[in-house]
Amino acid sequence: MNRRFATEHLSRRAAIRLFLSGAGVSILAACGVGSAPAGSAPTSAAVAPPAATPTPAAVARPVATVAAQPTSAPAAAQPTVAVGAPTSAPGAAAGQPRSGGTLRVGVPTDIVTLDPVVRGGAPYESTWLTFDRLVTYDDKLKPLPMLAESWDVAPDYTQVQLNLRKGVTWHTGREFTSDDVKWNFIRVQDPKAGYGDFAAQSSWFTTIDTPDKYTVVLKSDQSRPSMFDFFQQFNMGDRAVLEGPDAKTTSSGTGPYTFVEWVQGDHITIAKNKNYWNTGKPLLDGIVVHIFAGDQPGTLAMEGGTLDVLRSGAIPDVARFKADPGYNVMVHPSSGTFYELAFLTSVAPFDNKLVRQAFNWGIDRDRNASQVFEGFAQPLNLQWSTSSPAYDAEKNKTYTFDLDKAKSLLQQAGISSLTTDIITTAANPLNSLGFLQIYQADLAKIGVTLNIRAYDPATWASNVLGHTYNAMYATGDVVANLLPINNLNGPTWRPSPNNTDWNTPEWQNFFQQVATEPDPAKQKTLYAAMNDYILDQSWAMPFATNPQILVTKSNLKGMTINQYGAWYFTDAWLDDT
Repeated sequence: MNRRFATEHLSRRAAIRLFLSGAGVSILAACGVGSAPAGSAPTSAAVAPPAATPTPAAVARPVATVAAQPTSAPAAAQPTVAVGAPTSAPGAAAGQPRSGGTLRVGVPTDIVTLDPVVRGGAPYESTWLTFDRLVTYDDKLKPLPMLAESWDVAPDYTQVQLNLRKGVTWHTGREFTSDDVKWNFIRVQDPKAGYGDFAAQSSWFTTIDTPDKYTVVLKSDQSRPSMFDFFQQFNMGDRAVLEGPDAKTTSSGTGPYTFVEWVQGDHITIAKNKNYWNTGKPLLDGIVVHIFAGDQPGTLAMEGGTLDVLRSGAIPDVARFKADPGYNVMVHPSSGTFYELAFLTSVAPFDNKLVRQAFNWGIDRDRNASQVFEGFAQPLNLQWSTSSPAYDAEKNKTYTFDLDKAKSLLQQAGISSLTTDIITTAANPLNSLGFLQIYQADLAKIGVTLNIRAYDPATWASNVLGHTYNAMYATGDVVANLLPINNLNGPTWRPSPNNTDWNTPEWQNFFQQVATEPDPAKQKTLYAAMNDYILDQSWAMPFATNPQILVTKSNLKGMTINQYGAWYFTDAWLDDT
């Protein structure tokens, strides 16, 4: 018998795989695309050494709640942005949510496309606000309705029936139906089209049936317990636009905001969807996203009063904003983004577990979090955010900073001195020049010479993908906040092909079980054993969260988080009382 889940809508959505805003994560995207030839010269020479938690979320997957919100009238023509001070909704009291106004947002990089499922650049606080997904998540990863208002899931997660919300329209005015869902799934399945994980996840479903306009039945040949992780991050795009001649210059979704324009390298404008199915939302008239080249210009604009919101990774600037009562600094609580070091395990001496463990004991995680990141990052041993069912607070403390232990392990491996490189990207100064210099100086105390090689992103990716790097690389990684398989599908962690040559039978078995085990109790046992294995083998070493940070003026209210390291503005409003 199937289990039925009917759930109540909240104005949230959820998660990603690549290219979150913030230092270091763009490196991951380079791992999935073409890059410069191996062997290109580094952009800088070796760097000399400088002078001397919440409880884990429940494991259970989708759980039930109540009925969906009423729908609104069919969409009309695309609205324009109303610029100016917010106007109060009828009867709105001081300090209460109010309608009107245009929000000014600053981001440190441009988007790369208007395609609804491509995550390159900075789409999360801009173009992704124009789309909805089938479901959304709350902060405990409980699925809630969005375009699907209820669902029936087989106990083994081999089948799901999605019951779609009626009366939803695209921004073009066309009704949203089950045929649109099927078309979106099929569109991304071609592995050559560059849709990454979405191609693989959509291909899970061997049949996609649409018995009527408001029902979609998906069937898989094996258990897919992470299917809701996929549903809550997969934007629904309008076929009428995506198949049309203007697909590269315009966009249409069913979301709370409508696309107005994208002037590359300058700004993105979106406007309130006056016919959104969630009646009364959004509150803002529109959002103008200003695109800057890096963090510093955005910081100056924020301090100059021409922005209301700034996406920032410049830690010293963020610390200054935090000390000013005129601003709020928000650090995403479960972004799934983190930093890690990894080894080419087919090359001596890093084919020896003792050597890898020695390097793990040599990481001063607490100093990095407090000094380099000024308290905005958290030290990690394992990659999982607190929202992940694999999170384990105690195991996250396994490797403390212990150079004596590290030296002893090197001696057991027969090594008294060692010289090796670690490659990073010059586009990631916090990682390459902050933490790595501390690590370099500490390892020198136990006879290890660590040469830091900072490359441009394309050259970095070429060396990592081609396995031509000398022993170690540093990178940012993502999606450690959902079911673990989302992160483990990445190029550092998956079985071959991967960037580390780690491909043991034990790890292959863990990977397969993590991907397919539907029972929450068995998942809990499995994740504990998997974490022990990761810590013991240490072919990759998470060492800090990569904080996703939003700086806002103190009068911006009502923002909510999603599960891809960003924020929603559906309920946001400007309090100018």
